[in-house]
Amino acid sequence: MMNKMVGNLFKTYGVMMLLSWTFYSCAQKTEERIGHEITIEVVGIKDSSTIVGYHFGNQRLILDSAEIINDKLQLKGEYTLEKGVYFLYSPNFYFEFIISDQFFEMKINSELGYKDIEISGSEDNELFAQFQNKMAEIQKQQSELSGRLITASAADSVSITQELEGIGLSAKEFRESLISDNPDLFFISFLKIVEGVTIPEFEEIEELQARKIASFKYYRDHYFDVLDDAPSMMRTPVFHGYVMKYFDDLVIRQADSVNIQIKDWLDKFEGHPQGFRYWLMTLYTKYQESKIMGMDGVTVFLSDEYFLTDKVDFMDEDQKLEIEEELKFIRPNLIGKMAPRMNLLDTAMQPFSLNQLNEKYLIYFFYDPDCGHCKKKTPILKEAYPDLKKAGAEVIAICTITDTDKWKNFIKEQKLDWLNLGDPLYQNNFRMEYNVRTTPQLYVLNQERRIIAKKIDVEQVLDFIQNYELLDQNLAQ
Repeated sequence: MMNKMVGNLFKTYGVMMLLSWTFYSCAQKTEERIGHEITIEVVGIKDSSTIVGYHFGNQRLILDSAEIINDKLQLKGEYTLEKGVYFLYSPNFYFEFIISDQFFEMKINSELGYKDIEISGSEDNELFAQFQNKMAEIQKQQSELSGRLITASAADSVSITQELEGIGLSAKEFRESLISDNPDLFFISFLKIVEGVTIPEFEEIEELQARKIASFKYYRDHYFDVLDDAPSMMRTPVFHGYVMKYFDDLVIRQADSVNIQIKDWLDKFEGHPQGFRYWLMTLYTKYQESKIMGMDGVTVFLSDEYFLTDKVDFMDEDQKLEIEEELKFIRPNLIGKMAPRMNLLDTAMQPFSLNQLNEKYLIYFFYDPDCGHCKKKTPILKEAYPDLKKAGAEVIAICTITDTDKWKNFIKEQKLDWLNLGDPLYQNNFRMEYNVRTTPQLYVLNQERRIIAKKIDVEQVLDFIQNYELLDQNLAQ
């Protein structure tokens, strides 16, 4: 429910962004001129109008449409355009360019693009065109060599591979020279993301594994050193992928670690509401849809820290109330929390205290006798039960319905000899506290009775406990 609600909000917000950013402006004065005036001549274009747009995160958004008169179009206004990679799009033409300077002119050949371009008043676009032409040349050479490699003999393959490596090195050197020679240009801030962080060789570390560890730590710790100013990179096509790679590959997949990194990242966009909203919604969606166990802790954090506070101004009170209601099903059973207490009855309708169990692990298996999926999964868990017992675990099968006849018949039919408990008098709140809105649901508790796993398949539970045991033993050494 919450995922759908926030997903719809994200779609709505995307439309709002498109409308609001179309005419977004912040007045800025220069010594001589105010606003922006950009003239682009596209020689030989076949269209009478074009869309002017820009990259934003992983999206392409429309800025405006422009009429083409005598092969020319003009962008003009009394406000400053945000820096970024913009584009012209029409049925027969697509062209990307940089906006950092607010007053410049370009002349482009519609057939040749960057190969035949004249620029006045924009060093960024001069460098951008130089870069595009050079990289196109390099890519052509690589493609030709890769084609030859397919049919080459073994001896020729060595030579061709060396040539490819040499071309790759020359491309890297070319990019590095652009960065070192033009440190103050906006395009260079963009190019530094393309290039990424440079990792030292660590030649002073002799042992190979130790050198790999040092390289990884350096890469992780200096990953964002290439960003001169994060908000200014929002309108570039490489920024989204670079940031998401960090959260995919370099952040520990544990809710507390993820939460720290998300907060640190969002703090960079203080005073930049567009970027803040984009990354809040993007990262929320990423972890809301994650298949990694425990990431619902990120949902709770983002709700408490942002969605349910005055830091977020794009949600109304009804939407916030929906989030609060959903959190009632998520918050009590987060990984690492003490398992909520339950007062259950056995099949003789006698109270059973779970506190009397001394096993190292408890497995709570919530099921409904009428649930088809439960009927399939229960025998699989039963087959694993002897091995689970050997691993120090006990299964507590908890019936979620109040019909005692169905409950007892299910136990008899399935020949279940583990601990069978239920709540036929509806005296517990486990349906909310353990988020049992669908069945079956499985939780694993450690000896302290903290939740260490949840919502895993019955086929996975034995492997999980065995791996948890190994991890526990390694940490104890």
